[in-house]
Amino acid sequence: MNLADNGLVAKIPAELGSLKKLVTLFLGPNNLTGKIPHSVGNLSSLQCFYVSYNHIEGNIPNELGQITSLTVLTMGPNNLVGSIPSNLYNMSSITVLSVSQNQLLGKLPANIGLTLPNLQIFGIGMNQFSGSIPLSMTNASHLEIVDISANSFAGQVPINLGDLKGLQRLNLELNFLGNNSSKDLAFITSLSNCSNLQALSLADNNFGDVLPSTIVNISTLGDLSLGRNQISGRIPADIGNLVNLHILGADANLFSGSIPISFGKLQKLQALYLHRNMLSGHIPQSLGPLPTEVGQLKNVGALDVSENKLSGEILWKIGQCLSLEILYIQGNFLQGPIPLSLASLRGIQYLDLS
Repeated sequence: MNLADNGLVAKIPAELGSLKKLVTLFLGPNNLTGKIPHSVGNLSSLQCFYVSYNHIEGNIPNELGQITSLTVLTMGPNNLVGSIPSNLYNMSSITVLSVSQNQLLGKLPANIGLTLPNLQIFGIGMNQFSGSIPLSMTNASHLEIVDISANSFAGQVPINLGDLKGLQRLNLELNFLGNNSSKDLAFITSLSNCSNLQALSLADNNFGDVLPSTIVNISTLGDLSLGRNQISGRIPADIGNLVNLHILGADANLFSGSIPISFGKLQKLQALYLHRNMLSGHIPQSLGPLPTEVGQLKNVGALDVSENKLSGEILWKIGQCLSLEILYIQGNFLQGPIPLSLASLRGIQYLDLS
């Protein structure tokens, strides 16, 4: 039964529980409200239960954990509260467990990777979960997507995450992970074993110390987000080995030294955020946005090189970037006149030269 993408309102009828042969039930996106009826536990043949993108409230019923055939359970975004029933963590048949964007809370069981050995997608982002990431997580060897972002997880990230050989996306952002110590980023070395890893987000945590040079061995990465931590030291010189990068965010850290020349190898790069660090020296010619070639960025909409130690005059060729809407170059050591060419930026909306 697929009722998704309609305008259905009101509550989920308890009578659905009488459909003993129902295998798949898609109820979202819609505008359903109320609680999930306890009668869903009678759907003894159910394999896939999808109620995402509604306005469901209340607790996740314990009865869902009685459906031994259940493999896919997706329940967010909604307005669910309370904790995930303990019996759901013991359903070895589950391959997809997604409850993102609710108000769920609690700690993850220490043995979650052992009791959910077939888990492939684990999404609990944007809730109120806390505690540490269980070491047993790596026992769920089929995991491809792990998203625990925007919660209150703390402590160190398990150092053996690289045992998840099929991992494609790892999102740990917006938590309290790490404690600004030398062990915070040790797990990155093991991720070199994840030959399919495409997205890694560590932004908005408490990660500190130097970024391990082994990060450059994860050549499949397309999205790397490190922003708003306390990572220090130099950006690894061989960062250009990440030839598949589309987005690199390293802003608001404590990176120092010069911008690596190898950035010029990143031919697929679409967004680069290095602002609010302690970088110094020249912008390398290999990068593109440099004194003689910045005018070639005809389609760039935003340019932010603020809060660094750039010196010299403001480049007149910035006026050739006719698509610019945002230009932030504040917080540097620039001097000299404001180029008349900036008057050519007819679409500019935000300009900070302070």
